[in-house]
Amino acid sequence: MDSRAQQALAAVAAVWERSKESILGRVALLEQATGTLLEGTLDDALRQQAEQEAHKLTGSLGTFGFGEGSRLAREMEHLFRAGVLLGQAEALRLSELGMALRRELERPLVGQVPPPTPREERPLLLVVNTDAELAEQLVVETAAQGIRIEISPTLPVARGAIARAYPDVVLLDLSSPAGTADGLTLLTELSEQTPLVSVLVLTARDTFTDRVEVARRGGRGFLHKAVPPAQIVEAVVQLLARRRAAETKVMAVDDDPQVLAILRSLLESQGIRLTPLTDPLRFWDVLQQESPDLLILDVDMPDLNGIELCQVVRSDQRWTEMPVLFLTAHTDPGTIHRVFAVGADDFVSKPIVGPELITRVTNRLERIRLLRTLAETDALTGVANRRKSTQVLDQFLGFGQPSGTTFLLGGAGYGSLQTGE
Repeated sequence: MDSRAQQALAAVAAVWERSKESILGRVALLEQATGTLLEGTLDDALRQQAEQEAHKLTGSLGTFGFGEGSRLAREMEHLFRAGVLLGQAEALRLSELGMALRRELERPLVGQVPPPTPREERPLLLVVNTDAELAEQLVVETAAQGIRIEISPTLPVARGAIARAYPDVVLLDLSSPAGTADGLTLLTELSEQTPLVSVLVLTARDTFTDRVEVARRGGRGFLHKAVPPAQIVEAVVQLLARRRAAETKVMAVDDDPQVLAILRSLLESQGIRLTPLTDPLRFWDVLQQESPDLLILDVDMPDLNGIELCQVVRSDQRWTEMPVLFLTAHTDPGTIHRVFAVGADDFVSKPIVGPELITRVTNRLERIRLLRTLAETDALTGVANRRKSTQVLDQFLGFGQPSGTTFLLGGAGYGSLQTGE
């Protein structure tokens, strides 16, 4: 099992531990509705509530590893939807289904999901370097900054470390002539992955050509081998700060808090920040506030469903290019046609399969990042075009206004700053 699948399973297991009591509470409501139906006193409000709770269980139980529980909940949902057609036979069947569902949820998930492990909040720096003395100095410097560090003396060892746990930053030493080509290949691979792995390059060579090659391959920093270890770690700290500022953002709208909790655990395990929303009536305000890179919508919700929300999004020019991914427990041709007809880019069926969801989300994010790069980069020179350069300048000017900082542009694209104090 690869690291992505293991992370997904661990994330889902952690959510199950937090959600178990509330899910059993939903089962209790289904049992209450069934009991009143057997007595002949089930009112329409409780029936509709039972139908909604059964629908939510259908979507979430399979994700937690209860495939049979999802099937039982779906049958209960269909029966409660029958409304006035419910009779004694349906009541007895609902009673059987409710008892079977409770038995299913009380069994242990032995062997299906690994126990959750505490999440390490400190960022991880992977150093690909053969210099033992430098590695020891970096261990001391990073400890003072609250940064975890792992040393990989060779590129194959580094690839294995990256597969086990995504580092936040990679310090890649290209000083060895024999390893330069393979190191540049690794640099390219890391810059194209989602979540993005930021790479600082350390090298004994410092020519303009070398800097251009590193920049073209996605390097986030270029350091000469002679710089002190403290300066290297300071560059890592600054890169981590920039990375947090440019964090990939996903917004998800689903009326089931358990589904949103699962999504958050799955995506944040991959370095993607999730903005969850259970109330679709607040959708437009939150969308404009967060400006997400990708949107996840549930098809079935009260007040406003996901298809209606997608229509609103696609009718606004600002959001026409944003990827929209649907979650749905209904995979019939009619639902799928409606989803894509309103402008969806993809859909994931419930119950959610963690690795599948992560793959579909990261694929869409990689595609939109590529399109943005093409739109913001001059094809001939490989540098930012006029539109992107103007955006960056506007950002710098905006940063300077509150603190009285003045930016002075120099020749050849270099600049300096002065403070108003």
